Amino acid sequence: MSRSRTQQKFESTDTSERWQETEQELGAQRKKLLSELSTDCESPDELADGWQDRDSASESEIRDLEFGHREALRKRILEIDRAVERIKLNTYGRCVKCGRAINPKRLAEQPEVSSCLACRRKFEDEAKRINLRAVWGVSQSLMK
Repeated sequence: MSRSRTQQKFESTDTSERWQETEQELGAQRKKLLSELSTDCESPDELADGWQDRDSASESEIRDLEFGHREALRKRILEIDRAVERIKLNTYGRCVKCGRAINPKRLAEQPEVSSCLACRRKFEDEAKRINLRAVWGVSQSLMK
């Protein structure tokens, strides 16, 4: 299995050069996402055009999907901004929760990540427990 160019870069360069290149890559990704975000946003007039041709349920679904997509883009831009800030603070590559080094392969694949895999799993496990408790509470209240 061949390694990606980014993975090869992480294995062959020193840390400061690597982070500088990563910052440039993140900047390019941010610019692309901002461009996508600005082209996705339609004016109210554009959204109103043709509304009579669509039923309200499908229009609502389309708007929900568009909103979700824009929110995902904004979240990714924020993650990139935070990663660039960590590079400038010289804390990039370290988990923001436990301080341990993040696996270089993980950083190569997702340069905006802020946590190690162990902390990410803990977070996801806790989110599942909270969700299960919420579902359990709702089901119990419905059974009363």
